[in-house]
Amino acid sequence: MLDVGQGDATVIVPPEGEGLPVVFDCRDDYVVHKFLAHWGYLELESVIVSHLDWDHIAGVRQLLEREDLEIRQVYLHVDRDIQDTHPHAVEAKALIDCANAGDRERKWTVFQATVQAHPVSAGKDWSIEIVAPRHRQFTELAREGRWKDPNVLSVVLRVRMGTNTVLIGGDAPLVTWAEIRDRNARVFRIPHHGGALSDGGIPKGWSAERLYQEVGPDVAVVSVGTNNQPKHPSPEWIGPACKRSRIMCTQVTPHCQRDVVENADAYRSDVLRKASLVEADWWHLHDRYGSGGKQQGVPCAGSVVVTLYPGQMRVLPVTQKHELVLGLWDHRLCDRD
Repeated sequence: MLDVGQGDATVIVPPEGEGLPVVFDCRDDYVVHKFLAHWGYLELESVIVSHLDWDHIAGVRQLLEREDLEIRQVYLHVDRDIQDTHPHAVEAKALIDCANAGDRERKWTVFQATVQAHPVSAGKDWSIEIVAPRHRQFTELAREGRWKDPNVLSVVLRVRMGTNTVLIGGDAPLVTWAEIRDRNARVFRIPHHGGALSDGGIPKGWSAERLYQEVGPDVAVVSVGTNNQPKHPSPEWIGPACKRSRIMCTQVTPHCQRDVVENADAYRSDVLRKASLVEADWWHLHDRYGSGGKQQGVPCAGSVVVTLYPGQMRVLPVTQKHELVLGLWDHRLCDRD
């Protein structure tokens, strides 16, 4: 789960020799491509787009257009009116056009990003599958003429190795989670960057507390940017997760250190001295500015690497190194006390 600031980008790598990587969302193609190039990956099984929010798709089209990368499948769907003139709608339309053009030219095959009869990718005792949304949700919304809550149609991805499972939540709200069967997972990428999960209404009997109780993760990851306008993560919505799981935010926000935006450069230097973060080689250490020209935030956990084995798992950064960074913050949101 790569640190791309306020947004999402996940690369899923199957066991060696058993399949090709899968990219789930791409806020920044610079970071994703650097990761793929670093490990020598020149081919992808799939690129999956959770939904058309800017912070999930900003780098997808650029990734598809790279000449040094071969892609077999693209999963996406239209979850809103893309004829709008807003710049983000224009980019969403450009992404749809790019994906469809690649399908026509036989570069890849485009699929609807909904629950499929078969996994996106699978092998001996492992699988990558879309568990939400269901196609029925599209037909219901189309019949009712309601497209005002795109997050309701956000993809949720399940990665399984043996009995170990990771759930990657996109921006899916509670109404979507209520549709998913078998919600248990050891690692949970918290949906909507730790923000509100009320889009589409809250189903009877549902709450954030119930969601985290049913998923029951050992580790909960929040993909979030230091200076994000929605002020994610929300203490109200991730509070229940803090009580029961190890929380790993990719970047620190003013919720944990009030002056982190004003003093980002100094804090970034402190973090990099305290702990060698997984993503530092190409993201925070060398480049003060990302490929979009916007100043970067300050890493907390940074990029989070989860390695699944049939009977166990490993999470990086390890707790001891992450604690060195957490010790820098005055009032950390994930404190269980």
